Amino acid sequence: MLLGFVSPVLAQKKTTENLPKHDVERRFKFGFTLAMNSIDFRVKKNPEISQYPTVISLDTRGHAGFLLGILSNMRINDWYDLRFMPAISFGERSLQYRIQDSITSKIEEIDRKVESTFLEFPVMLKYKSNRLNNMRMYMIGGVKYTIDLASQAKVDNDNFTELDKIIKLKQDDLYWEIGGGMDFYLQFFKFSIEIKKSFGLRNMLVQDGTTYSTPIDILRSNMTIISFHFQ
Repeated sequence: MLLGFVSPVLAQKKTTENLPKHDVERRFKFGFTLAMNSIDFRVKKNPEISQYPTVISLDTRGHAGFLLGILSNMRINDWYDLRFMPAISFGERSLQYRIQDSITSKIEEIDRKVESTFLEFPVMLKYKSNRLNNMRMYMIGGVKYTIDLASQAKVDNDNFTELDKIIKLKQDDLYWEIGGGMDFYLQFFKFSIEIKKSFGLRNMLVQDGTTYSTPIDILRSNMTIISFHFQ
């Protein structure tokens, strides 16, 4: 009598496994990615900033952007995949200055926005957990090379007034990345949610002696990316 009661209960809890051979039937798989990003700067200030009394303070602020990418995945074994995901991303970040007028002593707050359009070329190693029904967790890490199509590194600042001069950044950068996510096996495709941090390795500042560049010694980039993969 007890077995007759328990068996229907267990049967109700059993989950239908979607795409049971998705991860093993083909070595190479492709898909696409939609993502939201937030780009910011890591600033190391010039240790001799006191020589430039017109700049009272310097802060940074990140802004939201988005990314479109193509996902290419190669299965290495049951635990590891190699992933290449070329993408184009759009973002904006700000350097916020408080500058004191040398004549009137009036303090002015200036927000210098830097817009970027990146071509991204990340190579990532994915480590996967065991599959549990229609879910699987994973960690991911690797490196990324980027080219900023909106870079103004070659703009001649002599054509602008001192306060209107452009913050010039180098065009290409290299990042290391780390993150994690979860795969969901749906009826017809695999859907993944992933969060990742990117840390720029290069000093991106083109130092040209302007009011905006002089207070900065090193300027590196940070990215936070929330991705939605369809595969």
